[in-house]
Formats: sequence, structure tokens, C-alpha cells
Amino acid sequence: MQRWRTAGAQMLLSGHVHEPGVLQPLPGLWACRAGTAVSHRLRHGSPNSLVVLTVEASGTAVGGWARYAARWDYDQAAGEFVCVLRQAVGAL
Repeated sequence: MQRWRTAGAQMLLSGHVHEPGVLQPLPGLWACRAGTAVSHRLRHGSPNSLVVLTVEASGTAVGGWARYAARWDYDQAAGEFVCVLRQAVGAL
């Protein structure tokens, strides 16, 4: 991970890992792991999930734009995906 950050990487993306998450393993380097969006073979007690990345205007971010990662989990009772985490992951 240190080499990726040194090379300029700011975010590592992975999917279908059955264990969703948005975390910062090193300062300046984020990791977004999407779970399994539509499979019935769930593991680790994790629900179906996905991560949505957005760039939004922000009056508080340097340059006026900020990046966000939002984790959405499937809520069986509601019958839809719901946002369970929204994390700022840096300015542009």
C-alpha cells in the first residue's frame, strides 16, 4: 500500500469481497470494498452492499470540490438499499 500511495494512488477499489468497508489504511490513501451487490451467497454476516463514489461542490474543501464514498447496504425489511455510511475521502 505504501508503494501505491508513493506512486500517487489516492483510492483503492475492490468488489465482491463479501466484507464491505470504506477505510483509510494510510494517510492520504483510501480503500473502498464493495460487498456482494446481488448474490444470495452472503458471508461474514454482511448484507448485500455497494459503494457509490461522488464528487460534489463543497464550500469547505480546498478548490471547492470534495470526494465522497457512500456505502449502501440492502435492508431486507425495507426491500431496498439504504445508505449506512457517507465518508469524505478528500478534496480535488
